[in-house]
Amino acid sequence: MDLSSWISQIGEAGKYTLSYWALGVSSSGDTIAAGDSLLRTCFRCASDDYSFVSQHTYGHWEHGVEYQEATWSEYSLKFTVTESDIAAAKQGKALYFCIDKPTSDGEWAISTIYIDDITLELISMAESKQVVPHYAVKNIATEFVLMGDMADSFEDETIDITFTNPATATTLKVPGFWDDYNKYVVRVSLPEEGTWNYTAESTFENNRWNGTVGKITCLPYSGDLDIYSKGFVKESGKYFAYDDDNSTPFFYLGDTHWAFSLEPLDKVDQMAQLRKAQGFTVIQSEPIGATFNVADEDGVTHADIEGFRENDKRFAIVAEYGLVHVNACFFFTGTMDTLIKNCGGYDTSGTPLGYVTRNKQQVALYELSEGVKTRLRDLARFWVAHYAAYPVMWSLGQEVDDDFFADSSSGHNAQGWGKENNPYKLLAQYIAEFDPYHHPLTAHQETGLTASESAFRDVSAHTWYAVQWKPSSYATAISTTLPQSYWNSTGQGKPTVLYESRYCYQDTKEFGARLQGWMAFLNGMYGYGWGGNGSWRYGSTYGTDASSSDGVVTVTAYEKEHYSTWASAMDYASAYQVGYMRNFFENTVGDWYNLIPRFNSSTYYTAGLYGTSQYMLASQNDGNGKIDKAVVYFYNKGGSTGGTLKNLTSGATYHYRWFDPKNGTLTDAGTFTANGGTWTIDRISIVDDFVLYVYK
Repeated sequence: MDLSSWISQIGEAGKYTLSYWALGVSSSGDTIAAGDSLLRTCFRCASDDYSFVSQHTYGHWEHGVEYQEATWSEYSLKFTVTESDIAAAKQGKALYFCIDKPTSDGEWAISTIYIDDITLELISMAESKQVVPHYAVKNIATEFVLMGDMADSFEDETIDITFTNPATATTLKVPGFWDDYNKYVVRVSLPEEGTWNYTAESTFENNRWNGTVGKITCLPYSGDLDIYSKGFVKESGKYFAYDDDNSTPFFYLGDTHWAFSLEPLDKVDQMAQLRKAQGFTVIQSEPIGATFNVADEDGVTHADIEGFRENDKRFAIVAEYGLVHVNACFFFTGTMDTLIKNCGGYDTSGTPLGYVTRNKQQVALYELSEGVKTRLRDLARFWVAHYAAYPVMWSLGQEVDDDFFADSSSGHNAQGWGKENNPYKLLAQYIAEFDPYHHPLTAHQETGLTASESAFRDVSAHTWYAVQWKPSSYATAISTTLPQSYWNSTGQGKPTVLYESRYCYQDTKEFGARLQGWMAFLNGMYGYGWGGNGSWRYGSTYGTDASSSDGVVTVTAYEKEHYSTWASAMDYASAYQVGYMRNFFENTVGDWYNLIPRFNSSTYYTAGLYGTSQYMLASQNDGNGKIDKAVVYFYNKGGSTGGTLKNLTSGATYHYRWFDPKNGTLTDAGTFTANGGTWTIDRISIVDDFVLYVYK
């Protein structure tokens, strides 16, 4: 069938959809059964004047029959028509669309193909028309949709827009991203009210956008979400803060969704709405299940665009509820290996950067090739262009600090990289290069990594630590060696977050999942990433075939299988309890970010005769080095507490309150006099855990 006349009648270049219904019949007269044959759709032309034919290996697409009795099925193809294609069609040069079959013998060979309802249409105006906004709202993502010349991949052409606020001299250079064929998007979030000037520039051959100027007015944000009224998150010493005039502290409380891309959109919306109500401020995600593949030789191609658009929808939902999205970029280490192999590998002509021992053999670590560096830089630009305009913090991948256990016996030892040539270091630098908002950036760590062991310790683009800390047991005193290594890390001054620990109903239960939050904030980690089995890796049966324990309670395989659905994870008691914790720190303690962890120092507390409960303590000192306020978390299932709080101002009157972390209740205040600078706490029973708050 010749499509030339149809294309001539539409008369507009752009992205088209060709749809049709087809039915294949076998040589025996039966409809074709499951998987027995293929229909092949082809474009063929009478000349070389049609641009898109060569882009698709002369237009061959193959459609497999689904695994059911074959019936009439609808097929749909997308392709692009350029201005030159329109001209060729108007000149009467033929473009044939046809359906044929592969050569096949036997009773299941296709002998007859029926087709019906062939339609050709230009894809929606939203995809094919330019949008240049004149207004934006402060800190809310706004899109410029620019139409350019044809492109086959994200590397072909680039568009950037530089925004300048003349009143403050604030300048943002915002990269755009290729959104298939001739469409480019520049997604910007303006941090200041007023009229901004902008200038666009591109690498298009005809310089269509170079030097284009305009103005956009940024209006005030009138909603009630802190992330927009106060500004995006930044580092502020050892904690995070909003980017407002007061650097208001930001309480990092995260919910973990490593299979974020697999969660249906309606569930993402339900989750974000509920987590916000429970007190969460952060969604931690990784791209398990993402329907794009950027590790092949061509990087981002037409086939990946729909996957990124689906990803965009999820980012937009998280942003809609005012949650900060800590997202792992692109892919995991195995995919990074594939990318490295496809883009030039390592430059083995130089001197090795270091050596590691793997499988009892010494492996030399070389610098990445220029091809790999170029690809990582282009991908970083593409990722930043997509998501930097949202309230995000960058994470680089799963356990990539230092090398995804590559030198262990866990099986992750295929990489040709280690600390010295870790490719995620380059990815960090490239993301920082293109990010106009300077969002905080980290690398998800391996379990138990200390500050001195981090491969990213001295990477300038790396601005916070995403720690994985899983104490062997909560039945005894928890070693504080790991958090101390970050708190005392000389010259670093980076915030530290307990990014991953034990997940509720994965290998701990309610007690352990809430304990970990107190464990983080009272040991100098001013952030906690909670996770629930059923939602941390949506749709997965990971670890459900065996029981596991946190040293206090056991989660059986039966419980994992039957009580760990997505719906149950939304409603785990510990998800509410970490919200109670946040409320305690923000509204009872107030300046929680000034608490100093004491790491079980006997200078501040000693257990008494009946003090069988373990404890964690953080406090603030007054001007004389004595306790001004203190938070003591007692834990030990079935234990009791009783001991002496020390380093108080002798003779001073203090107040105290008890807080129940299970239900969020707070007792009325009592008082005591610190005779001799101490206070002996009466013996009380601790069923699971309890919190003591002391203040002047």
